[in-house]
Amino acid sequence: MGYAGGTGDAPGGLVCYHHPGSQANVYSHLGHAEVVSVTLDGSAKQIETQFRVLLKDYFDSFLPTLDRPDPMDRGAEYRNVIGIPDGINGNLFRIISELNLRGMKLTSGKGDENDVRGQVHIMDSKAFPFFRGEQYHQFHSNFFGEAYPSSYSHDLWHMQINAGKIPPTGCPSGHHW
Repeated sequence: MGYAGGTGDAPGGLVCYHHPGSQANVYSHLGHAEVVSVTLDGSAKQIETQFRVLLKDYFDSFLPTLDRPDPMDRGAEYRNVIGIPDGINGNLFRIISELNLRGMKLTSGKGDENDVRGQVHIMDSKAFPFFRGEQYHQFHSNFFGEAYPSSYSHDLWHMQINAGKIPPTGCPSGHHW
């Protein structure tokens, strides 16, 4: 979990979740949305197959009304964002269009957009980089539906931190769910 899609200048390159103290680095004040970064690997065909599976899950996660399943996810920091190299001009955009079976409006992301129901901002991931969120935001369970098992939300989280795969960001730390 992390942040992307904003145009604000993050002092020291640090983007943080809401916390007491200085708001200069808070993601929503910088115009970012909450996002997840995914690394695809393999041949071009394997990458396309992986991307299709992810997009099917992404578009299937919306309710038939095009609302998100978590009613708390409202506002610009929760807007629908998909970041791919070169945005709507990239090679992967055709797959997004093809798998957009709910007919959501696909727009070219310019940064700092508002949250519009049924709209997805397609961002150029080179122009709008990903900023990883704090350790405590990684591997937590949903706030709706069936909870993820503790082997994921606790055990795997600790394993990744202990292996150095989720180093501290420099942001204030909070409680892991």
